[in-house]
Amino acid sequence: MPVSNNATAGPATSFKFSNVLGVPGAPGTPGGAGPAGTAGAAGPQGQAAFTTLTAGFTQPAVNGAVAVTVASTGWMALGMGVYIATGGYYTVTTISTSTGATLTNTGATGNAAPAATISSPQVVTAGGAPGAIGPAGPAGSPAIALFSGLAATAAPASGHGSVTLEGYTAQGDSGNGKIAIWVASSTATPNTTTVSYALGSPSPGRWVVAASTINVKDFGATGNGTIDDTTAIQAAASVFTAAMVANVSTRLYFPAGKYLISAPIAVQGIVGGVIEGDGMYASQIVGNSNVSGLRGALGVLVLTNCQHVTVRDISVSSGNQFTTFTGCSAGALSITVTSATGLVAGMRTFVCVAVDRPHPSAGILTGSPFGNRAQVPS
Repeated sequence: MPVSNNATAGPATSFKFSNVLGVPGAPGTPGGAGPAGTAGAAGPQGQAAFTTLTAGFTQPAVNGAVAVTVASTGWMALGMGVYIATGGYYTVTTISTSTGATLTNTGATGNAAPAATISSPQVVTAGGAPGAIGPAGPAGSPAIALFSGLAATAAPASGHGSVTLEGYTAQGDSGNGKIAIWVASSTATPNTTTVSYALGSPSPGRWVVAASTINVKDFGATGNGTIDDTTAIQAAASVFTAAMVANVSTRLYFPAGKYLISAPIAVQGIVGGVIEGDGMYASQIVGNSNVSGLRGALGVLVLTNCQHVTVRDISVSSGNQFTTFTGCSAGALSITVTSATGLVAGMRTFVCVAVDRPHPSAGILTGSPFGNRAQVPS
């Protein structure tokens, strides 16, 4: 079939892609801040935590109730405690209106008496009644400034004790720093510097100023070998004992001399301490063997229930009598007797009860108990 050369082209065709999305663009720059908004309205006024009476009332009996009128009850709650000036402490029993409540009188210490008039206006605040007074605390240590104040200080209930002074008659004088101890057995005559009565004395018992050295001559001992020094030495020994029991370190000192005694000198219940003289030949305690109180096992110097006591530079004798150490614990060094004590060889010098035996050379009580008597070796 023949082809025609006269054919014409058709109209152009267009295509529309309506649902195809492009890639998102970059974010734009944020806009500037808008203008400040208008300020909000002020909030309501808060509730006051107190009020005032707007009318007076008559104080009810303890645990009695009374109706009161106040400026506002909005802050009150049932059962809460309130305080009204001049009236006292109450408990809120009922709240009847915004200005009316019933209060119960707690009867607390300081509350107005029943039937008293409580006038208005008075401030009404929250407040609980004071609690009960607690038990009294233990008595404190005596606070004594001057020696003269000791006479107004009672004896310690325990039977021993001490106080530190700030002076004899004025603060800072030569009595400053002295320690006064209670000596229950003392009957010494009071003076202005060493001995004072206690409140409730005069006898027995004294406050006695203790020194680092307790000199038997300060208590009236003569050391002349003819006058009986028993009372004076025992008074000094009692102060020595009381000081050691009160933890005041001191020594019982016998200056050179010959001290005649007619009864045993007793020291009891101390730990530590020194009993000494000026040398075995210079200081001597001599018991009168003609006095029955020094015969047998009573001894001349009797240490009972003592530990770690040192006896040195003094001789203690009475014929064939002996010093007694009773109830002193064995084991650790209980009683130390130095070689300079002046014990006579072969003389029965100690009665040892639960005490260690004398060392054969140094005279130190050590080792196991040795029965009830021990001799210093020859």
